[in-house]
Amino acid sequence: MTIKKHAHRLAGARAALETAAASAAKVRAEADALEARLADAQAKHADALADLRAGKLDEHVAGARLATANADATDLRGLIAAIQPRVEEAGRACEHAAQAVQDTERALARGEQEDAMHALDKRIVEIEEKLCAAVAERFRLGCEHENSPYGHTLARHWRPTEQLRRAVVEEAVPASNRTSAPAVSQTLGAQ
Repeated sequence: MTIKKHAHRLAGARAALETAAASAAKVRAEADALEARLADAQAKHADALADLRAGKLDEHVAGARLATANADATDLRGLIAAIQPRVEEAGRACEHAAQAVQDTERALARGEQEDAMHALDKRIVEIEEKLCAAVAERFRLGCEHENSPYGHTLARHWRPTEQLRRAVVEEAVPASNRTSAPAVSQTLGAQ
């Protein structure tokens, strides 16, 4: 998949996450409003009971208020219980969308790395071709210069650096030379 497609998928995943988060916030706000109303009904129940005990209300008025507050609380508990699955589902949808964003970000990063590796592989082949041509030319000139039977061995005219030899022969990863890397890539890019 191309970087452009990965970026497009990431934008879609982020938009889906925003939508899921907004939906989860809306459902959570509804549940919070119901819980606030339940707390209010419970407070009205407690106030009516306190007023009855203090003698501020007669039994009929206090009974009516207690019954109303109790009925409201019962209804609100039912509504809260009914909305709870929606709250949980919205939370799961938000988590799923967040995971999709993370997965897509990783896929985009992998795609970028793969593109960079392919570009480096291509560049390495070009560099190897130039190195081999330069080594062959150095060997030819060295043989002409020395005109000796012993002069026809490559090691007499050119030896790889120890780091290059270890990379080729021992498959040892060369040490990174960060200070020269930009200069090398700029030089190679200019060619």
